[in-house]
Amino acid sequence: MARLAEALAVIKGLLRGEWVTLAGRYYRPQLLSLAAREADIVGLSGITFQHGGAAPPDLSGWRVSSVDKRIGLIKKVAGKERFGQLETNALVQRVIVTDKRREVAPRSWRLDGLI
Repeated sequence: MARLAEALAVIKGLLRGEWVTLAGRYYRPQLLSLAAREADIVGLSGITFQHGGAAPPDLSGWRVSSVDKRIGLIKKVAGKERFGQLETNALVQRVIVTDKRREVAPRSWRLDGLI
C-alpha cells in the first residue's frame, strides 16, 4: 500500500504539470542516470513546463552550470568507456535566423533568463 501511495504522489504531480522531485522509499526518478546506464542516446532538454503549460516555462536547464552538472552526471554514471560510446544531443527550443548573431544572442539569453 505504501508503494502505491508513493506512486500516486508522483503521478498526480506529473499530471498537474509540476516538476516532480522525489527521493522516496520506492521511487527515485532518475531518468538521466537510467539513460546514462542503459541507452545508446542521451538527450538533454532545457525546458520545463509548469502548471500544465499555464505558467511561463522554466528554461534554467540551459544555464551553463546546469548543462555542466547534467553532463557530469552522465559521465559519472556511464563511466569513461561507455560515455565515449554514447551519443548525446540537445533539444533546441528556439531558433533565430539572423546575420547579426553576436548582437542577437545575448538579447535572447536575457529573455530566457540565462544571463
